[in-house]
Amino acid sequence: DSFKESEVDSIKQTLESGDLGTLSDFSHDDYNPEALKVTITTSDDDGYYNDLLQYRKEAASVLGLNYDQIGEIDIIVKPDTVVFDLELLPNNATGFGNFEESDFNRINEALRTGNLGPVYDLEYSTTVLGGLDATVWTSENQDNNYDGVENYVFSVPE
Repeated sequence: DSFKESEVDSIKQTLESGDLGTLSDFSHDDYNPEALKVTITTSDDDGYYNDLLQYRKEAASVLGLNYDQIGEIDIIVKPDTVVFDLELLPNNATGFGNFEESDFNRINEALRTGNLGPVYDLEYSTTVLGGLDATVWTSENQDNNYDGVENYVFSVPE
């Protein structure tokens, strides 16, 4: 099902009011035209940025990587879990180089400890040459059937 035009107008008007922050993008999603893609910029009075930096440090420590090897982090907030998708970069930050099979196995074992979350997935990256993608859920529930109920937070290292 897609939004009715009146629903789209109402959502946009509510977001433009500024109560939630500054609306910087409001469009239909490129991959799912029935969904809306909304970006809101807010202040960080509660220190979420510092929390994200701390998570990045913790992930690097748990996985036995350097801080700068944790690339982009996508955070997907769902009703009963938070999903962290971590881009793991090869040791050579220029993008050249690869994770060896022994690195993959070591990182897989580190994820298995559950220190970042009880459920995880690790695979070779399809977007970063030689990189890995680690996905960590904060609960045992991996059910993705929320009919599009997702809130994304996107982080790129400084």
